[in-house]
Parts: sequence; C-alpha cells; structure tokens
Amino acid sequence: MLRLSREAATTRQILIYSGSWFLASALPWVLGFAGTIYGAIAAICGALFLLLALQLNWSIGADRRTAHRLFRVSPSPICSCCFALLVDHGGDSFSLMRASSS
Repeated sequence: MLRLSREAATTRQILIYSGSWFLASALPWVLGFAGTIYGAIAAICGALFLLLALQLNWSIGADRRTAHRLFRVSPSPICSCCFALLVDHGGDSFSLMRASSS
C-alpha cells in the first residue's frame, strides 16, 4: 500500500473538503432556497476556492506560499455566500422577524 507523506495527505484532504464545500454551497440554489444572485456568487467563490485547493494539491512539496494564500482567502467565500444570501432575499427574513416581535 502506498503511504502518502503528511503534506500530501493534508493537501488531499484540503482538496476533498474544498470540493465538498463547493457542492454544499450550491445546495441552497439547487433546492430553490436561494435565487440567481446567490447561485452565481456561490459558483464563482466555490470555483475559485477549489482552483486554489487544486493549485495547492499540484504544487511540488506543498508550496508554503500557495498554502498561505489558500489560508488567507478561506474566510472570503463563506462570508461572500452569506452576504449574497442576504442580498438575494432582500432582507425579507429580518422584516418578518421584526413584524412578528411587535
């Protein structure tokens, strides 16, 4: 059985989790809970994040610069998707929460 180095195993896990996140972030749009704005933002952010993970996986010796870039960028797709979901819904859920509490 082929044993992977720790770096190779870690980059492989990063790639798997990035792909899983890409698919999971598309679910609200696919299931109809979110609109076109969210779907576009989730697809773009997910694809860019997955490309960075692929770049890290392909880099020789787990290049530290690529790993640091992926680490720095990692909160951005999640925040962008949350913001896109708010914009896509136009704040409707917040107005409903205020109306029900009155």
